[in-house]
Amino acid sequence: MIPSNKYLDFNLKLIHRIINDRIKFLTRLTSLEPQDELRTELGSILLETYSGTRLYIDVDEGMANILLFDASDPSQPINQNIKAITYKYLIFPRMEGQDSLASLLVQPISDIEVISRDNEDYGFYSMCGFRLNFPNGKSLCIGTYLTAEKIPGAWILMPEEVDVNLRYQAITAKSE
Repeated sequence: MIPSNKYLDFNLKLIHRIINDRIKFLTRLTSLEPQDELRTELGSILLETYSGTRLYIDVDEGMANILLFDASDPSQPINQNIKAITYKYLIFPRMEGQDSLASLLVQPISDIEVISRDNEDYGFYSMCGFRLNFPNGKSLCIGTYLTAEKIPGAWILMPEEVDVNLRYQAITAKSE
């Protein structure tokens, strides 16, 4: 178990693994049948890459942070949680009407930036997501509280859908 004050550092180490890799699957995990578009439905996300990395993405609603768990090894306890989830819907590669998103995900991730939101109530920034950047200059955002409405769901958004007041910082070698 990771101490609560170290999970953000652990998130950075986990997300760094997918740089130069390609996304194989994005799966929405939810306990209810979807009512909205899968990329903006409430629930967790399972991101899987061609190299075998599996990241379970969830939300720490109390701190408005995104949480990552390593699900690459089948013996990891998080895999029991994934198996117990009622509904699993493939977002990618089966995304009708999502041509721009699908065209991004056939490319390797060239770099990643942390997305942060100023938490006005407590005077700190929340690590609310990641912007995955691709060689063609396009990006994809995965996170929580990414819109002005601050909805606490793990969402997949295009950059133009994200709140303009968020901050971005490149992941550095320090997070390796």
